[in-house]
Amino acid sequence: MLQQLKFLFLFISCFCGTQTALLAQTNCGIPQAEFDLNANNIQARINTFGDLFTDGDEAYFKYKPAPNLAATIFTASLWMGGQDSMGNIRLSATVYRGSKTEYSAGPLPIDGTAPSLNSCANWDRVFSTTQERVLGFKANLAVFQNDPQAAIAQYPDIMGWPGTGNPHFIAVNSFSLPENVGLAPFFDADNDAVYNPLSGDHPAVVLQGKSPFLPAQIVWCVFNDAGAPHQFSGGLSNQMEVQLTSWQFGLENAAPFTNTVFTSHKLIYRGTEDIEQFRVGIFADFDIGCYLDDYICCNPVKNYFFAYNQDAIDGNVGVTCQGTPTFGPETPVQSACFLNRPMDNFIYFHNSAFGNALPAMVDPTQTIEFMNYLQGNWRDGTIPTVGGTGYIGSTTTTNHVFPDDPSDANGWSMCTVSLPNNDPRTVASTAIGLLQPGAVNELTMAWTLHPNIPGPCSVVGVEDDINDIQNAYDNGFEGLSPVRSVRDAQALVTALPNPANNHILLTYNDINVSSIQCFDMQGRIVFAQHTPTAQQTQVDISAWPAGVYIARLTTDQGLLPVRFVRQ
Repeated sequence: MLQQLKFLFLFISCFCGTQTALLAQTNCGIPQAEFDLNANNIQARINTFGDLFTDGDEAYFKYKPAPNLAATIFTASLWMGGQDSMGNIRLSATVYRGSKTEYSAGPLPIDGTAPSLNSCANWDRVFSTTQERVLGFKANLAVFQNDPQAAIAQYPDIMGWPGTGNPHFIAVNSFSLPENVGLAPFFDADNDAVYNPLSGDHPAVVLQGKSPFLPAQIVWCVFNDAGAPHQFSGGLSNQMEVQLTSWQFGLENAAPFTNTVFTSHKLIYRGTEDIEQFRVGIFADFDIGCYLDDYICCNPVKNYFFAYNQDAIDGNVGVTCQGTPTFGPETPVQSACFLNRPMDNFIYFHNSAFGNALPAMVDPTQTIEFMNYLQGNWRDGTIPTVGGTGYIGSTTTTNHVFPDDPSDANGWSMCTVSLPNNDPRTVASTAIGLLQPGAVNELTMAWTLHPNIPGPCSVVGVEDDINDIQNAYDNGFEGLSPVRSVRDAQALVTALPNPANNHILLTYNDINVSSIQCFDMQGRIVFAQHTPTAQQTQVDISAWPAGVYIARLTTDQGLLPVRFVRQ
């Protein structure tokens, strides 16, 4: 039933756009590759389709500690567009996958022409690796330098990483990298701008203006909007190459980071003419477990938008929801935060299948309607106003609907207005302005699940979490990546014996350690010691259950983790 309601609007028109495709496109077909981030409490699906957190049929932003892996996001996707010198709308705006697409897999030629069918097929894949894999590779680097074939056999994810100029890429992936084109990010040990893992280079997250860092897991893929007809929006191609880096920090970190997925869309404009009034947006259909009792809101000052449960128990009625897993009384809040750009507009619209929403506030079906939502206006182009639903509620216009804390009785929120639930969908956007050939822009997001926030109309603690995440981004995630790219924890900290039964001896020699914490694989702290003794600390583990644990040392070298096993 949920899928029928989600996809109904796809069938209410035979084609969802009115423009003729004036730009040559290669029909590469619908991309298929997908991979799950799974390094912390969130299982999140990443793919080459242009959307996020879905397999096209099922929600894949799942909270692993929840019963039945309840999810908080049904789907999300990248929207982008503007207007060219001839007045044509350039627009890419994926919604619900079905049998339609606006993106194809792979990079674009530097002249912005459509990719070949062979290129689309080759690049319809998702590249991934983990911090543990990188550290294992680095520990054996001296051996691999004398035996590259062993490195390829044991670490194809690192040897075959699509970093610029990788000489081993073709041996792993059976096709060639484009020449002199920057692709997947990496830590460049020898600063030669070429990725060669046998020279000490390795995958890393590299954001604009930030130093490389190594999180628990990295996923990377590349797609474009020039290799497929735009079957959702009907807009013309932006001739945009999109390089998507996604990552998680691990369970050794504290909340909110252990409940967060980060995404960074790097947008490389390959066109040859200016695009005016260019905007980038995120479409998100939040479903906090059950989709029948959700409200949405935003915080324009902190640049995030979010969804929360309408009532105290997730479900309709009780904890059931037509077979969809729910959170019951332990309702979370789900946020999405713009980390590197302002959230200039926030708008919502209703599921057309519910039938009781105004026509100007439901799913878009025409090109101009998609663009209106991307610009922060209603489907018919009307500018939102303060009060009520936001549609002609007053004479005061606004860029952000429902900007107030839902618990504020004097604020403007879905709670204070007591709106019915019509399965709201959201679009948050940022204005780029004039887009010139060769421009590179980036949109970095934090997608955070804030667990067990009592409802109704409560989001207590959410802003504090967002502040922590924003501060971490502003500081280049210093200290969150347990080992910075230039560090090797195994060379700095040892845990012996390993495995152990009764005691583990953590040795850190001359490193200045200010605290030690040990975590189980569910992220729970099982040991903590502040101002430990110099050089080494013995930890009594005799009463701990058998399993894998992580000792995290806070040091003047950054956060250093070491794994050990209690037999």
